Amino acid sequence: MLKHAATKERKIKYQIMLLFLCSIIVPVWLLGTFSILQLRKQMADYNKSLVQADCIRVNSTLFDITTSIYTSTEYITNNVANMEFLGSDYTNIYKDAYNACETALEHMHKDMAAISSITLYTDNPSIPDSSYIKYIEKYEEAEWYQALPDGCRDKWMFIEHADSRGRNRISELCLVRYVGTISPQYNTYLVIFLDNNNLKNRLGTSGFETYIALKDTDYKNRTIFFSTDNKYINTTLDFPDTVSENYYNFTGTTKTGGKKAITNIITYKAYKTEDFFYVKVNDYSAYRSINIITITFILFIIFLTFVPAIIIFRYSTYFSNRISILKSAMHQASLGDYNIIDSFEGSDDELATTFEDLKLTVDMVQKKEANYYNALIDKQKLINKQQQMEYNMLASQINPHFLYNTLETIRMQALATGNRDVAASIKLLGKSMHYVLENTGTALTTLSKELDYIRTYLSIQHLRFQDRVNAEINISPQLDTDNIQILPLLIQPIVENAIIHGLEAVNGKGHITITLTDISGLLHIVIQDNGCGVTEEELEHIIHNMNHHESSTKSIGLYNINKRIKLFYGEEYGLQLFRDNAYGFKVVIDLPYSPTNNI
Repeated sequence: MLKHAATKERKIKYQIMLLFLCSIIVPVWLLGTFSILQLRKQMADYNKSLVQADCIRVNSTLFDITTSIYTSTEYITNNVANMEFLGSDYTNIYKDAYNACETALEHMHKDMAAISSITLYTDNPSIPDSSYIKYIEKYEEAEWYQALPDGCRDKWMFIEHADSRGRNRISELCLVRYVGTISPQYNTYLVIFLDNNNLKNRLGTSGFETYIALKDTDYKNRTIFFSTDNKYINTTLDFPDTVSENYYNFTGTTKTGGKKAITNIITYKAYKTEDFFYVKVNDYSAYRSINIITITFILFIIFLTFVPAIIIFRYSTYFSNRISILKSAMHQASLGDYNIIDSFEGSDDELATTFEDLKLTVDMVQKKEANYYNALIDKQKLINKQQQMEYNMLASQINPHFLYNTLETIRMQALATGNRDVAASIKLLGKSMHYVLENTGTALTTLSKELDYIRTYLSIQHLRFQDRVNAEINISPQLDTDNIQILPLLIQPIVENAIIHGLEAVNGKGHITITLTDISGLLHIVIQDNGCGVTEEELEHIIHNMNHHESSTKSIGLYNINKRIKLFYGEEYGLQLFRDNAYGFKVVIDLPYSPTNNI
């Protein structure tokens, strides 16, 4: 019933929480999730547009640089005068054409900041060297020529070469153009290297990571010749797996170096060459910004739902606790326990009114039960008086039996030894009789007095039987025998049975061990002898007579002791009997006790 009530209480609390969940939490989170997703999409689209715009800017700028350089070389490559003096043995008649070509090259170098160096190479040995016109004996020794594909006349390449001072080696974008001459005997090439710093200043100003690649001479790899991060230069441009065509425009999400970015890739064919440039722009900060805003919105939604959730939870817990208190009081009263709480917490509402009605009902029931219990107490007093009378009768049966045995012991001692031990026997008898008479009619005595009486009794028996009766009393150190109460004359009848029925027929040394210990708050008493013992059938018969009184002299003492223990301490206590194989007999007594000094 209590479990069912607790389940009901939990249902009320859970109903409140479920109502809050369905009416507040779910709508807020659904709306918030939809809003966050839309915001993320809008921010992603906006950042994509920014990346696209920057990629177009870079692409346009690079196209403008490469195209303007290429078109400016038309004057050199298609000039008839240049074709004549480069393909002829040089004489003074070609001096004007030579100087004009030199001047044109110089102006291109100075006017176009993108050009780091410009050189016209010829294998005509008659042509004099100048700053911009160089004689080359073997083209195969030139690095730019080695990278030039066979049969290719105009080509953009990214190659490593010595700088203008010849001290360091640098990698730069290079345009190689073939210059025709009037004589097939000589070959001329115009080689232009673009300045890396100029490209960086013009292309890498947006703050995005930019990569520009050029197809290698084998037309398979895409080698990066420009990057805002220098570590990617001379590496292969990372493309989506679906890219196979030369003309390509891609906008989406990629990963470079394990970092997620919004990426735009544009390709274009260089002006009047077969070369393809690839421009890739990455925005790594886009998703970082999107995630920060997303987390901010999520935290805001959590705050909007968490605070009300705490309030609702505390209120539902408070309301549920009040119901639980009321249910518990009602259940307590239904079980007959009317010591319920005096007041009910909370405001003066329907629950408080219900509790007041419960209190009135409990008061009326208590008055009726008080009258009933008083009648039961009177009846129990009569039963207790009857049990006390039975107890006194049982105790009186022990004393005459013991006195008879004691007198018989003295008589036998006198007959056997004369008068030399009579005085000692009479002294022990007097001490024994004094203890018996002193405790006749008393409920309790101390364990020390009871053990002293046992020692006296054993001394008398030793005088009678000599070495046939020996005894040992072992007391646990934690037992304070002076402050432990016990029923008087409780152990002596058991010791007497051990002597009469256990050791009397023993020819050798008989031994009785009495052990007293404290086991889990109980006084544990063991009386054990090494006598003739009993069979299993005899043990069962003795136990039966001990629990069901019959006129048997062998079990009358055990029955009295067992009955006294049960009457005084309760039905769960009493004697336990055990046999030790075919020899010896053991009696165990476990009694509750509490130390006292008021004996």
